Amino acid sequence: MDKVTTCTNSNGTSDGCEVITGDVPSHVIEIYEEDPISAPPASASHQPSPCGGRILSNTANDAAIEDNKNLNDAIDEEESNSPKSSYVEMSKSFDDVLVTLDGLQGQEEPQPKIQKVPYILRDTNNFKKYYEPRVISIGPYHHENANLKLMESLKLKLACAFIKEHRLSKDFLFGEIKKKIKDLRKCYEEEKIKCFNDDQLAWIFFVDGCTVLQYMYYTTQQNAHEKFKDLRIKVDCLVLIRQDLFLLENQLPYQVLHILISCFSNNSEMMRKSIDKFIFDSIKAPREEHQQRQEKHPTHLLDLLRTTMLLSVGENQMPGSISQRIIQHLFEFVTAPVDKFRDWIECMGKAVENFLYKQTHGLQFFRNVVELQSAGIRLRPRNKGCLTDITFSLGTLKIPPIIVDDSTGSKFLNLIAYERCPDFFNDFGVSSYIAFLDELIDCAQDVKQLRDKKILVNSLGSDDEVAKLFNEIGTKLVPDPDKYLDVKRNIQKRYNNKWMTWISHFYHRHFQNPWTGLAFLAAILALALAAVQAIYAVLSYYK
Repeated sequence: MDKVTTCTNSNGTSDGCEVITGDVPSHVIEIYEEDPISAPPASASHQPSPCGGRILSNTANDAAIEDNKNLNDAIDEEESNSPKSSYVEMSKSFDDVLVTLDGLQGQEEPQPKIQKVPYILRDTNNFKKYYEPRVISIGPYHHENANLKLMESLKLKLACAFIKEHRLSKDFLFGEIKKKIKDLRKCYEEEKIKCFNDDQLAWIFFVDGCTVLQYMYYTTQQNAHEKFKDLRIKVDCLVLIRQDLFLLENQLPYQVLHILISCFSNNSEMMRKSIDKFIFDSIKAPREEHQQRQEKHPTHLLDLLRTTMLLSVGENQMPGSISQRIIQHLFEFVTAPVDKFRDWIECMGKAVENFLYKQTHGLQFFRNVVELQSAGIRLRPRNKGCLTDITFSLGTLKIPPIIVDDSTGSKFLNLIAYERCPDFFNDFGVSSYIAFLDELIDCAQDVKQLRDKKILVNSLGSDDEVAKLFNEIGTKLVPDPDKYLDVKRNIQKRYNNKWMTWISHFYHRHFQNPWTGLAFLAAILALALAAVQAIYAVLSYYK
């Protein structure tokens, strides 16, 4: 066995040398003799040498080469198999979705979870202004917000007032919520609330639920100001709290409120009525309160607000007396077949008309209120029906009145964000309503015309601010294209009527105010007298 000693230094000593033992070819020995700095490849196992170097044995070198070969074969086999296993996994996921879709047929739509604002709507400069709470946090999403920690004492005041005034037990209410904590967790995405254990989450629901109920109860009382004053809560906080209660990310499951109300020994109906009144007052529409309670619990307060907005006032209401109900049922029984046939004819006619309108006359040329009025279209307030009950007939566009104030932007934007949540299947009723108003309002003059017609009450500021607000809310909307289709089609027909447009132009030009009207009539009278005088002169001449 040949032995080769190589030095790793340049002074020719044996310090730092390596002794390589084994069968070394003669040409390798010659290379090492000529260039002692060169080292052999360290692919084999090493043994310590007396000079601090390493000894490579031929057997260890062969074993290392064999291990390396086996490792490369394993890598090649894994690479060849990885696409197959990846396809199997993807195919399994695809099959699971197919099974899920088959199981969804015929099932009732699940209740949506409490979501955060969709990503597409978060990219805005006014996100914090419209979507984040400014006074109190409700629910888990903003519970750790440092800016809201100072107002935790305000929530505790309202929660304690709720317990004391209604003679309830703190431990009992907390226990009732704790019993349902598994179901309440399912109202949120688990990934977003996993930082809270069951006790922490139940305590949040307990305090925030009592706070919300007591705030709504006090707000709907006649002596509300004195109630809040006794708790040392300022008026400016009260206004902002109302806005915070209708933020998408600041919601409690409505089931929490239901659990707390069900613990009342009495006056539970009074608390439910206070919720209905609070919601109706928050719509900001000057109409009579006449609301039919839903059979199904809403998801949260924002969902209840949306449903109340879209539900017609007095819809499906039956007369109070028994005789009136009997007469009503008999009348419906007799007229039902005729009504069904008439409805079928109307539906078929509208379907054909809408199809032809979309294919040939789907273009919309009117843009705002001023242009509609210039085409002879009148505006009137509609005091019956829901907020979205807009009609057009006989040249008159009827729109339910709306009050615009500091809460309008935040309220509608959060309703729109709720309609955009991926698990909430809806008809985009609020989005379609805002899109229609956005088409009518372009500038301050449009707002002024709506104010003059008692359709819009401006409690925000200048007319220009209202116009900018609706133009801002109207961005990134996804309305229902068939919503208000009949209204838009009939408006366009009237707008295309040139005779009516000319008559309207003439009226607005000469009868915009009483003085121009009197001047025009005086001119007509002068022309008539001049014509009569001329005719009289001609007749006198021939006589």
